Amino acid sequence: MEKFSPEEVIIYIIDEKSDTNLEISYKDLKFYLERIWGTKDIKIIRGKPDFSTQKDKVIIWFTSSQDGKDLLKDNIKDGFIIKRINLSGQSKLFIIYAPDEKNLSYAVYKFLELLGIRFFHPMQEFIPEYKNVYLPRDINLKLSPYFKTRGTHLHLLHPIEYFNSFNIAGDENLEEAKKFIDYIVKTGQNYIQWSILKTLDFKSWFEHARKIIGYAHARGVSVGAEIQLLGISSLQNSYVLTESESNWQEQIASQIDFLMQVPWDNIEIGFGEFFSGEPEKVVEMLNFIADYMNKNHPKTTVSVVNHIGNYPELWVKYNNQTVFYYHLPKFANPRIINNVHTVFFFDLYRDWGMYNHPNFHLQREYMMELLKESRVVRYKPESAYWATADIDVPAFLPEYIYSRWIDINGLVKEISEKKLPMIEGHVIFSSGHEWGYWMTDYLTAKMLWEAEENFEHFIENYAQIYGNCQDDMKRILLEFINMQTEYLFENRLIPYISVEDFYDDIGYMAQIETHPKRVQFEEFLSMSQEEINSFENRVLKKIYEMAEKIVPLEKDTEKLCNGSDDFIKIWCLEILDGIKIVRLRLLHSFNLYRAVIDGIQGKEYKNSLEEAVKLREEAKKVVSAREKYYRFPLERLVGSYQNPTIYPFGYLRLAHTMCGWERQEKQASYVIENKSKPPLSELPTCID
Repeated sequence: MEKFSPEEVIIYIIDEKSDTNLEISYKDLKFYLERIWGTKDIKIIRGKPDFSTQKDKVIIWFTSSQDGKDLLKDNIKDGFIIKRINLSGQSKLFIIYAPDEKNLSYAVYKFLELLGIRFFHPMQEFIPEYKNVYLPRDINLKLSPYFKTRGTHLHLLHPIEYFNSFNIAGDENLEEAKKFIDYIVKTGQNYIQWSILKTLDFKSWFEHARKIIGYAHARGVSVGAEIQLLGISSLQNSYVLTESESNWQEQIASQIDFLMQVPWDNIEIGFGEFFSGEPEKVVEMLNFIADYMNKNHPKTTVSVVNHIGNYPELWVKYNNQTVFYYHLPKFANPRIINNVHTVFFFDLYRDWGMYNHPNFHLQREYMMELLKESRVVRYKPESAYWATADIDVPAFLPEYIYSRWIDINGLVKEISEKKLPMIEGHVIFSSGHEWGYWMTDYLTAKMLWEAEENFEHFIENYAQIYGNCQDDMKRILLEFINMQTEYLFENRLIPYISVEDFYDDIGYMAQIETHPKRVQFEEFLSMSQEEINSFENRVLKKIYEMAEKIVPLEKDTEKLCNGSDDFIKIWCLEILDGIKIVRLRLLHSFNLYRAVIDGIQGKEYKNSLEEAVKLREEAKKVVSAREKYYRFPLERLVGSYQNPTIYPFGYLRLAHTMCGWERQEKQASYVIENKSKPPLSELPTCID
């Protein structure tokens, strides 16, 4: 970076008043520059610079003009160019060119990030304060988005931190929603979608939603609503189009018209989970919806979620062929957008999956099949699963970031090699931002503009905030992610990080597994010694090995945090707490299994059980210490309260009660003492 005085710098923007979105971006430009440069003396002029009269000046020019394009001797149809040019007479020009105002708005925020700002989280940004003017010594950047639609789905069927923001009317909630819309623009996205529940107070919510959408449209952001097609497969209070097959046309039309009192840009239809409808009827309903929307709400597109679930009832007969239920939309009206879904940190390429799938290759193959037919396809992977699997354990799993990179990088390469039309969009399925999960959403948004960059490039994007220590943080994160890849993914140890609640156990009874299932404690009662030895080598040994490897990383992170300035330390501590909690959870699992194996064999086991309890208590301190850093009121995140979802608590309540950890302690003790599986009545439900 090169240092200048405020008097040397002149900023030029488009001379005529721009659209609302760009005007907000210019306002932000001034605000952020004043913050990082520590001066109010920033000259922002509407018009074109006169280079002949501004010698020895530093000119920053935001433009969509032909003059700007001619000066660059370059062109771009979608995206922007940021370049430093040294002019004659010692003048220095930073030209930020985009072909239109929407792309110029994205360029404003990218320029600010080049100066060191990071728009990490809707409620908390990283803004360094240099107290001097610093600009890049050299920059020649040309970026175009790989996908037309780039967005975030807020999964508000879960009581995550943004539930009130979007689904409960109120001035404070509206301001939170607007900040999220701003975050969408700042991170180069253009679409937001959230789940609609049938239990909302629609009378007040309609006006609230209109205000959100009005602001989103002013910022160039399209807005979608996710709802469900059939009541039979809606398990979480989702807004449903039809509850029965009798007079279903009237039901669907009525429900659509009711919802369209809000000017949605997209209606996305889910098929639910675990249960299927009658195939011919489902296709007929989809065709009806496509035609009805085209006739009555022609400005609103229709999409479907192609979910997953490898269960017998989800392989159905249609036109004398066996079809995966969630792939039935390929037989429906081609105007319908297919939004192909995967879950957890599983991706489209590697060999593992969930919901009884060995992998999610069938979803990738389905996408390629649709692209060959020139159908509109989007991809909808997750950045957190919630529901006892990750963020609410709690466990920091940046393996998610790696999985999202595998998908985006892999899809762009595969589709290009096959000379198929690119997928139309990528919509990240978000289930909470605390415990470092904001990083997956933020870096995934970056990948949508830089899909062909290597994985390290994106970790560097985060690590750069650490200045001279950025290489240390980059190494720490990459090593931690590599460990998760090796142990949690390749050695299949993620079940020993996740926990369970009452719903998980009920699912097991119905032969339904959502996240990967661990070996249950009672299974050791019937194992041979050879089988126990195999488990110890394949699982226990690896769990302990990973925990031991984390120790030096944890120490390095702690040292880095202790040496950081306060405004960096708050970000560093989130990484430290995340690394620490994963180590503690691994050791907690290790000691419980050690106790069970020793206990049923008549060996001393109480020390291992007591150690597990101590580890949980230590983890509880880590979790409690994190409370003061949360970006929303604590009660909203961890409290017990009624709300429109089926979950009467905040989404991090399980993490703060440590109920999942304690539940496994009780399971282990019961198996040792009673030599049988514990009945559910003996265990905490962890759902209240």
